[in-house]
Amino acid sequence: MSLSFQHSAAIVGLDQSVGQRLASILEEYGCRILAHARAKADLIFCSSDSPLLPRLLRQDGAKVVVVSRDDRDAAWLQALDAGASDYLCAPFERIDVRWVLESQLGSVAHAA
Repeated sequence: MSLSFQHSAAIVGLDQSVGQRLASILEEYGCRILAHARAKADLIFCSSDSPLLPRLLRQDGAKVVVVSRDDRDAAWLQALDAGASDYLCAPFERIDVRWVLESQLGSVAHAA
């Protein structure tokens, strides 16, 4: 039995290898990957150094997860203080992404 999330996600500004790995994991969990964050994704994964991050954090109701290679607590706290919903440190494991999905989207459907 695997977990399946019936939600959409957008990936913004991540380098190719990190973005592809994240997309693959999200798709394994049943998330639909949208081409652009403006498409009203349920969850937006954005690079900490993306020029779009400040604008995404100001969007009403947007759940933005900052993705960074910076594993310091200070970086995580800074992202949350700026308005991020969560923080994901790369490289990450499947379980890290699952935790973010469960904590941010809540509803989980079990698929066979």
